[in-house]
Amino acid sequence: MRRRQVYLVKAFCWSVIVCLSAASSLGREWTDASGRHSWKAEILAANEQVIVLQERKGDLHAVQVSELSAADQQFVADYLSEPDSKVNRNMHSWTMQSGLKVKAEVLGYKSGPVEISYRNGTPYVNRKRFARIDQVYQTMLPKLVAATDDSSVQSVDDFKAWAKKLRREKRTIQVDGVLMQLESGDEYAVPLFLFSEPDRRALENGWEQWSADESTREQKEREDLLLRAEADEYQRSRQQEDNKRNQIQMMQLGLLAVDAGLTSIWEVTLMPGRSMNGRPQRVVVPANDSRAAIQTALSKYPGYVAGPARQLSRR
Repeated sequence: MRRRQVYLVKAFCWSVIVCLSAASSLGREWTDASGRHSWKAEILAANEQVIVLQERKGDLHAVQVSELSAADQQFVADYLSEPDSKVNRNMHSWTMQSGLKVKAEVLGYKSGPVEISYRNGTPYVNRKRFARIDQVYQTMLPKLVAATDDSSVQSVDDFKAWAKKLRREKRTIQVDGVLMQLESGDEYAVPLFLFSEPDRRALENGWEQWSADESTREQKEREDLLLRAEADEYQRSRQQEDNKRNQIQMMQLGLLAVDAGLTSIWEVTLMPGRSMNGRPQRVVVPANDSRAAIQTALSKYPGYVAGPARQLSRR
């Protein structure tokens, strides 16, 4: 029976992976302006000049709208005109090296100066009082100073003491990273080196091409759009992985309960209801009795009707 339980967990895990893979392969048919080439992909982001498409294998590609067929160009125009279209207005949680969680939307790459000064007994950051900038960015500024100027600056109080020493001087720190909009609506450039390793890798893919001296304005806009789409896809994939791990852990906890004699494993047959198209399902769940097993199975498949339930293991 133990071997059968392990098999059931593996089968359950595989079904989760298959479902996720199938969901990611959905998309529409796209055609180029010549009409000779077509491909299937899902639209992830767009502006009037460029769209970002995700192909079946998961690769992201930026395509000029002018290179698409007239029908596809109209589809993009309709997509942009929809008030609820997902045009890169997504807030996600990003993790810094310090462990700080920052909820923000990635807008694009950014290279520019952060000017710090001290006047009338208070620090200023880009001519804005330190106390009036977003508290999240207040927390990040000491890390920026520590990495570029004074490694002893580790806290907000350290930053204020450091800024006070500037007196009438101004200190300019060049920031190469990403432009992020925080929940407050404020926009700040965040250096790539401040992010945790996984998040940094997800954000720096197009940095070298964007920052190259020969990059044109159009190329930079293209990289910005691609970055936003990649950031959203990275967060979506991470959420899917978290959900998958949680489902597997819950199944494993159910098997531990079976081993401890606290519950049993049941197989419930479900049939699609009259108003829906679908195939019969056999759902394996831990439960104390057949009634609880049926209720658990139906909660996973709304619209289905319960058939027979049989006990696969006994307490």
